[in-house]
Amino acid sequence: MQQNKQTAVNIADQRVTNPFQLSKSTGKNYSNVKQLVNFIPLPTIKYKKAPTRIQKDTINQNIADGLAEIAEYNPVINTEHLKMYNPNYQSVLVTGANGFLAVHLIQEILNSTEAKIYCCIRAENVENGMWRLKESINKYNIKIEDFSRIIILCSDLTKTNLGLDNNTWNHLCNEVDAIYHLGAYVHHLQTYQRMAPTNVGSTKTIITLATTNKLKRIHFTSSKYANINNVSKKVYEGMPSVCPPHNELAFGYVVTKWVAEWLLYKVSNFGVPVDIYRFGDATGHSQTGVSNYEKNNLTRLILGCLQMKKAPYYSLFLDTVPVDYVAKSICCLSKLNYKNANGWNIINPNHIDYTQYFKILQQLGHQLDLVEYNDWTEHLHQIDGNNLLAPLKNYYSKQSSIGFIDIETTKTEAALKNNAVNIPTDYAQLLSVSFNYWEKVGFYSKSVA
Repeated sequence: MQQNKQTAVNIADQRVTNPFQLSKSTGKNYSNVKQLVNFIPLPTIKYKKAPTRIQKDTINQNIADGLAEIAEYNPVINTEHLKMYNPNYQSVLVTGANGFLAVHLIQEILNSTEAKIYCCIRAENVENGMWRLKESINKYNIKIEDFSRIIILCSDLTKTNLGLDNNTWNHLCNEVDAIYHLGAYVHHLQTYQRMAPTNVGSTKTIITLATTNKLKRIHFTSSKYANINNVSKKVYEGMPSVCPPHNELAFGYVVTKWVAEWLLYKVSNFGVPVDIYRFGDATGHSQTGVSNYEKNNLTRLILGCLQMKKAPYYSLFLDTVPVDYVAKSICCLSKLNYKNANGWNIINPNHIDYTQYFKILQQLGHQLDLVEYNDWTEHLHQIDGNNLLAPLKNYYSKQSSIGFIDIETTKTEAALKNNAVNIPTDYAQLLSVSFNYWEKVGFYSKSVA
């Protein structure tokens, strides 16, 4: 196993272009998924049995299912006969359009282009879809006054042609210049098989849309976690990792992102233009602090620790980028129109771990004792249902072994700097803004913490 692991490290460092064609580095050609599964070191950590902790066998199955999906997807695409998209986008499609990041991105597209925006939203009808979009816009304090360039599409990512009727589908095939695929089923405990129809199936549908009648540029939001693996401490820009996600991260959701990246990378070899955006936590707006706090695990960890008045020494790397800057970055990078496949790592230049983050909370005047992780988990398991960490007790019951990860950002940072997009690095300032927002909406109270 140690020899296999060393070989896999070499593979990751050499950026092999296909996980099933490793002959250049290993002298072998893994022609099927079983051979590759046997080659790549799979997880060996034994998790405690709990309904909120994914099991080792499930993680192994997630990876095996993901590898099988990559192996079986072998499209042959001829892009030479297709009409080329307009690089000055006149018409774009956004999936998951009423999501937290999506509404910020829509605002950026409206402000920086003249494009019409087709918004895919799961809704009963157009009126309900527009209501759902406006509800999110109002909730996240987005300023959009003119909706004349926004067209609502009632869609379902799990269905053929995104659940659209033939006329609408054909219209999109002929008109759209770029596709921003943000829609996804997000859940950190479900299996790959449960999540693949939405997250991977929709990616295949987007590829079909991008290569029908007119060539379209695909912009795909992924996760940095999809490219952190067991054998390399480096996450590269560009192509996806040749090895599957780290055993501590190989939840169904993360594996679907890794697989989707590979499917997109495969079709880019046929000339389909692809941009993949990887980031960690999209946190509160840099100026207002507005966030999806009720769904954000980092927010629950921060406030739950304040309720406990204890936080752990925790060396796991941390990366947060305000949602408005994630949106600005994606919008900026999406207009560069580089050829073939591009992987962009949108990471905060200020690299810290959780321990440093908790110390910033102390510096801001919050009463918080830092204790060893095992001591902290003992206190964690004694909290009651009023603590925001109550639903995540088992999630944090074991300290991560991942540690600090080197994430390549050279190309991304240069491109953003050239376009005057500078991600805020002052965590203390960002946290202060977030606390003001949490207090304003009643999610946090100094008297309780």
